[in-house]
Parts: sequence; C-alpha cells; structure tokens
Amino acid sequence: MLERIQKASHAKRKMMLIGLIGAIIVIFLVIRFLGSEDTWICDNGKWVKHGSPQAPKPTEACPKSII
Repeated sequence: MLERIQKASHAKRKMMLIGLIGAIIVIFLVIRFLGSEDTWICDNGKWVKHGSPQAPKPTEACPKSII
C-alpha cells in the first residue's frame, strides 16, 4: 500500500490527505457529541458525578493516583 501512495500523483496524495483529515474530524465529532456525558469520574480518590448519571455511585475503590 505504501508503494501505491508513493506512486500516486500529487493531486491524489493531496485528496487522500484531505480525506484522512476529514475522517479524523468526523470521528472526533461523533465521539464528542454521542459520547456519554452522564457518568461517574474518579477524582483524587473520590467518585464525582459528571452530568446526571442514572447509574448509582460505583462501589469499587477509586484510586487516588494512576501515576
């Protein structure tokens, strides 16, 4: 596949790059606007509401730091 890209004309490479960037933007927007906003987030060892989660507060331990 790399050979095909290298042999492609300048215009084709430009269109492929624009298509790739467009696809990345579309994926980002889908994740951003269709992702879950109502969830529980682990923040410094405590579960914090993000939005209005329908699920109850998690009963598992929330680590203070991942590092």
